Amino acid sequence: MLHEHLLLAATHHLTDSADVPSLSFHDLHTATPLGSFKRSNTRCVALTKSHLFAAQTDKAVVNVYALGDGKKDGKGAGIAGTGVTGQLETTVSFPEKVSALAASRGGEFVAVGTEGGRVYVWEVASGRFTTTPLPHLQSITTLSFSPDTTHLYTGSSDTTIQVHSLLSLLSPGATPTKPLQVLTRHRLEITALLPTHTSHLLFTSSLDSSIILWSPLTGQPLRTFLLPSPAHTLTLDPTDRALYCGTPTGIITLDLHHPLTSSSTPYTQPHSPDSDIPVTIPAEQLWVHTSPITALSISAEGNLLIAGTQEGKVGVWDVATGRLFRQIADMKAPVKDVVGMPPREMAGEVEARTECPVIVKPMFEAVLSAAGGREVAQGYVVKVRLVGGVEGLGEEEWGSSFEVQRDLEVVENGARRMRRLGEDVEGRRKVEKLERELESVYEAYERLSSVQKRTWEALVEKVGEGMGK
Repeated sequence: MLHEHLLLAATHHLTDSADVPSLSFHDLHTATPLGSFKRSNTRCVALTKSHLFAAQTDKAVVNVYALGDGKKDGKGAGIAGTGVTGQLETTVSFPEKVSALAASRGGEFVAVGTEGGRVYVWEVASGRFTTTPLPHLQSITTLSFSPDTTHLYTGSSDTTIQVHSLLSLLSPGATPTKPLQVLTRHRLEITALLPTHTSHLLFTSSLDSSIILWSPLTGQPLRTFLLPSPAHTLTLDPTDRALYCGTPTGIITLDLHHPLTSSSTPYTQPHSPDSDIPVTIPAEQLWVHTSPITALSISAEGNLLIAGTQEGKVGVWDVATGRLFRQIADMKAPVKDVVGMPPREMAGEVEARTECPVIVKPMFEAVLSAAGGREVAQGYVVKVRLVGGVEGLGEEEWGSSFEVQRDLEVVENGARRMRRLGEDVEGRRKVEKLERELESVYEAYERLSSVQKRTWEALVEKVGEGMGK
């Protein structure tokens, strides 16, 4: 049996009881509560294998909690099986209130969206901190990394989605002036961004009651779906077979490989002849619920759907029957996020070779003092731990430094060596050229000597003939 754990995050009012937790961990299959954090007035969260990031509703602060080995170590109460120590590691202040968070798949980067429309990218192992080149006009509502951590998607109340290259944002000295793409087909606030697992496609939802499937790198819309009511949250089957949409009236299901229309082309197929025809989702695709659905997640096997509601209840739905059969928690406040923690027993799950033992706070001053706020500051130190250690070395922490001045010296020394090598090569080429010229001179000399010898022999023969007469 798989051991699947869930992180549940709810947004409480300041007047709510302090005994009601905003963040809690539960076992999906047994509904057992595993632990909670009460001192967090959570607005949004991001989860990695080593840390939990929780933005606060009442101030421009993100709480960072360490997820350890789940044992009691004197620093915090252990939460068995989840790896959660219950320890608040640090708090990070930002220039303005945070409205959206997202973590990359490997946990190396955290994207931070603000109410002012700015998006920051934070490398948590070094504190390196950069920003996207073009702010949105209104608050950031949702963020997402691509599964391969090559791109960052940002959605806003200004109805647009921006697509950014993470490599361009993080390259030393790079100064991108605009996003790769700006997706502009929605008419109202963006509510969710959901990349597919197996290809570079992106689902987006909006308060205009539409969902659009994009090819984000080209900016091409592939399909438009019209819903009876707006979708506030989206989740995908692990194999990209089905899309689930949380709406004010329940959960809408959409089979991506068996279209509702007469077309036999799957919805995810690019260059479909039906791509410009909107697909209206009928009421038959709705699993009705009495409270608006505000958060969705799906089990690792794809057979259970976990839904959080506006009234604070978190329930488990059977995908095969479309029925709610279990309630696992009552958060007593609107559920903002339901995040599934990957089960360790899953075959094929690729374990990270490194992990970040300590979060390094963003270096705001170093970046903001640089020209344009985009230059890379000197003196970054990336500190990671090798998971499982290296044979013969044990489990030790390794620090690798990144300093611009030192790296420039290395590059310059390499350039000088290459220049000397080039001079040596050029010298050898000149010698070879001289040798070829000398060889041609020898050949010409041999021909001239041969002609001279024949001429001399002919002259001697004529003189001899004259004397004989």
